[in-house]
Formats: sequence, structure tokens, C-alpha cells
Amino acid sequence: MNELKLLRFELFANEMKLDVDSRTLSKMYLNFLGECTFLIPGAIDILPYLKEKYTIIIITNGISEVQKKRLEKSKIKEYIDGIVVSEELKISKPNPEIFKYALKKFKCHNKSSALMIGDSLTSDILGGINSEIDTCWLNSNNIINHTNHIPTYEINTLLELKKLL
Repeated sequence: MNELKLLRFELFANEMKLDVDSRTLSKMYLNFLGECTFLIPGAIDILPYLKEKYTIIIITNGISEVQKKRLEKSKIKEYIDGIVVSEELKISKPNPEIFKYALKKFKCHNKSSALMIGDSLTSDILGGINSEIDTCWLNSNNIINHTNHIPTYEINTLLELKKLL
């Protein structure tokens, strides 16, 4: 992964004919990326409701330093019970091992009490399916699912979770 972080900036610098150190450029990029916090519409409204009833875990395929910094700076930090980052485990969604790790780490002994909510059919929903966990696809753009990854539930906004759960 570290090679990839540098290689993309080496390739970029070469393509743009820039005389820059790819390591410095990578560090700057990751630092700025960690400053950006983008919330899905409705997240700040639904999380207090969910937090009263459920343990909320983030499972992300992101870069650890970026994801943790984003969470620290985010308005939703107080509602999140934990984060599992693929870079730290060397396992990415949709591999069921990352879900197995998250369930064990946060003491969820019954898969039937877990729900994977995500906007990606190929990592979130397929990962939940591979892990035999119910899934809820956040289909904000109301697109047609042309994959074989069929979620247990489908919503268009996070606020629909109040009716679902």
C-alpha cells in the first residue's frame, strides 16, 4: 500500500513534468484529504436516533490516517462507537474477514442483530452478503441495480432507517 501511495504521485509528477518529491507530495495530499469531512445528507439527523438503540461502527476501505482524522474532525464523531480500517488489517471489503473482525471486536455475537448499511453494491452490500449479514443499500441516486448483489433492504435517504429499524 505504501508503494501505491508514492507511485501515484511519481506517475503524476512525471506526467506533469514536475520536479517534486513524491513522498512529500503524498504526505501533503493525505493531510489535506484528512481535513475533508463530507457527510451523507441526513446523517446528522439519523445518528442520534440510531445511537440510542444501536452500536454504530464504520468499516472503511480507506487509508487509516485519513479516515481517523476525518472522523475526529467530523460532526458525527460522538455517535460512532468504533472504526475498522482495511489498511490496518490488510483486508478490504467485500472480504468477509473484515466483517468478522468488526463483529468480534465490538462484541456482536449474533450476526442476525447486525446490519451493514452502505452505498456501494460491490464493497458494502457484497461484503455483508459474503458475511451472511443483512444489508441495507443506500441508493441515494435511485439507480437500477444491475449486479447480482441483492441487498436485504434498499433506501434512498438515511432518514428512511427510522421506518426500517
